[in-house]
Amino acid sequence: MRVLITGGCGFIGSAVVRLAAERGDQILNLDRRRKSSPMPALSAVVGKPGYARLEADISDRSLMRAFFREFKPEAVIHLASAGDEPDESRLFDSEVADAFSVLEASRAHFKSLENDARQRFRIVHAQRADTDSDIAPTPVEAARAAAAALFENWSQAHDLPLVTCIAGDVFGPWQSDTGLFSSMIASLLRGQPFQLDMGGETVRDWLPVNDFATG
Repeated sequence: MRVLITGGCGFIGSAVVRLAAERGDQILNLDRRRKSSPMPALSAVVGKPGYARLEADISDRSLMRAFFREFKPEAVIHLASAGDEPDESRLFDSEVADAFSVLEASRAHFKSLENDARQRFRIVHAQRADTDSDIAPTPVEAARAAAAALFENWSQAHDLPLVTCIAGDVFGPWQSDTGLFSSMIASLLRGQPFQLDMGGETVRDWLPVNDFATG
């Protein structure tokens, strides 16, 4: 399968890239990170036949349409995210403009497909689970919510085959030092007690990243 993945150098994105490479898919990984930046999470796939990584601004709609025309993906997995973007002025491009660019390139590509190729094509979008908190959303959360709404409504308006994957916190081997498992292991090694947030009530939201990527 020919899979175009945005944000394939990120935490979830790199897990999806690794699994797709193991499956033998042809992968085009589009990510804003500089190609000179080391990516330990992708070391196993670098140099594999059928894998290509490009440093690209996916909010550029003309560029995205060109990628789609040349690569002709059978599936698009949108995992690019603003992350913890400190510059609020960049949030629109990192979330909403990215989403619109991917959707429009997918729409044009989908219209060009026929028969079985059209039936097989899918757009996959990862979305964080909603919370029940009454606290006002942060700018990053607001931008993500706007992008999620755009994906849902635009795909319905144009009858695009969208699959939305929803999860709260996703964990795995390439997590930050402040992640749940990293913090827990560090506490155990230091012989210190480890306290679960909310007494462990959110345990249902803990999901290994490889499980999420496989899904």
